[in-house]
Amino acid sequence: MIRMQEVKPTPNPTVISMLEELLAEAETGQVQGIAFAGSLSNAATFNQFVTGGQAMALVGEIAVMQRDVIDCEIDIRRKILPEYCE
Repeated sequence: MIRMQEVKPTPNPTVISMLEELLAEAETGQVQGIAFAGSLSNAATFNQFVTGGQAMALVGEIAVMQRDVIDCEIDIRRKILPEYCE
């Protein structure tokens, strides 16, 4: 019987940095609401949100984020904009 060795995921420094910046802003009271989607090392995805009383503003930003993700990762016809893409 062949035993598969477990592969430990490698932390993504860009994700860690982004989360640290958001946490610092939330701790000062700057960030009152947030909506995000994530992907795990096993390819599962998730989303979470706290509206902070600004649900419609978050919905608008989600639409902008959707377009940015498509521009950066999916739509290869468009030129990648470095300020949006990792």
